[in-house]
Amino acid sequence: MNYLQGSRICFHGRFQCDVSTINNFVSYYDNQYFQKLFQEMMTTEETPKGTEIKATNGYWNPDGTGAFRLLGCRISAVLC
Repeated sequence: MNYLQGSRICFHGRFQCDVSTINNFVSYYDNQYFQKLFQEMMTTEETPKGTEIKATNGYWNPDGTGAFRLLGCRISAVLC
């Protein structure tokens, strides 16, 4: 390990995260072309073939907070 790498923690258990999906598409970063609908959830439609996406908008969780929680975890290794 060298001085450029940070510490690493390995754990076993569950985690919960609230990711934002609005940043999954590169053109959403361009302020000139950003549209309000990019902040809305995608719309789907049930068809005989299954669920089909009608409009991607901000995908499935555009309002994600970025929260990350470890639930009932045990540390199994620490690498420094």
